[in-house]
Amino acid sequence: MNYKKTMRQLKKYYFFVLFGILLSVGAAAQGKKDAIEVIRVKWITDSLRLTPLEAQQFWPLYNDYQQKLEDLRVQRRQARKNMKENFEGMSDKDIEAFIDQELDFKQKELDLAKDFHKKMKAVLPMKKVALYYRTIEQFNKWIVEHAGQKNGPK
Repeated sequence: MNYKKTMRQLKKYYFFVLFGILLSVGAAAQGKKDAIEVIRVKWITDSLRLTPLEAQQFWPLYNDYQQKLEDLRVQRRQARKNMKENFEGMSDKDIEAFIDQELDFKQKELDLAKDFHKKMKAVLPMKKVALYYRTIEQFNKWIVEHAGQKNGPK
């Protein structure tokens, strides 16, 4: 009896160890970008100290803003890639259109930030809104300082 119980426990242990390893490998495969976002969310959470109601209202806004920003940046990276690959064969008119598109991307990014700001003001006190911006600035500075580390930010 004791042997069977020990074997069941050992199998459970190995299962959890294997599961943990698979999760770790999966997390590593998703890359540094996801890890940085996890750190950013923790940084914001620790700094803002949102009430449960504030958190319930803030995080969907933040996630929506981040998703729209990422979608815009994907489009922008694709446009830049196309420009780089086709630059030599592009006419002045094509290059002008690319530059105009770059300015449009910057404007869209600003419009997203303004929309997020407006929505954030509706759910958070102004001190926490200001703290959010300061927190993001500090986080971005921290990322730049730690960007060269071999294993990413710590």
